[in-house]
Amino acid sequence: MKSKVIRAVSIILLLAVMTAVFCFSAQPAEESQQTSDGFLYKIISVFYPKIKTASPEQREEIMEKFSSPIRKFAHFSIFGLMGVLSLLSVISYNRSKPDIRYLIAWLICILYSVSDEIHQHFVPGRSCEIRDMLIDSGGALLGVILASVFCFIIRKRAENSENREKR
Repeated sequence: MKSKVIRAVSIILLLAVMTAVFCFSAQPAEESQQTSDGFLYKIISVFYPKIKTASPEQREEIMEKFSSPIRKFAHFSIFGLMGVLSLLSVISYNRSKPDIRYLIAWLICILYSVSDEIHQHFVPGRSCEIRDMLIDSGGALLGVILASVFCFIIRKRAENSENREKR
């Protein structure tokens, strides 16, 4: 029963993240830039409150300086989350060797990244970037690794608890 709940929740969350990525990727370049700039401004204003009183030229310069790194970090992070959720989904279904499960989870994310970049190729002003696929894949790999470490720790704690109860 516990496994089915984990399976359902992880799959629903994975599909929700994939849907969000698809929706953001479907935005034309100008709309996507406005969304990113709004989010970026909020982040920068938390860490650098002086941006609120900066001149328009200074504000633009600051925004340009941080735009690309934060956008790439967003790619990395969202695919990291996707890596975690895909591993949880695969683990709940697949009883094969752990190495295969990790690889399957990572491949799900890689394939989604490739399909997302191809999708963007057909959106006005957007492009298909191999660099973004590599960033996405790196984030997904980190997510899979972190989730596998977390699962390993939980499994070891459960085994230790069972061993203590048997004594």
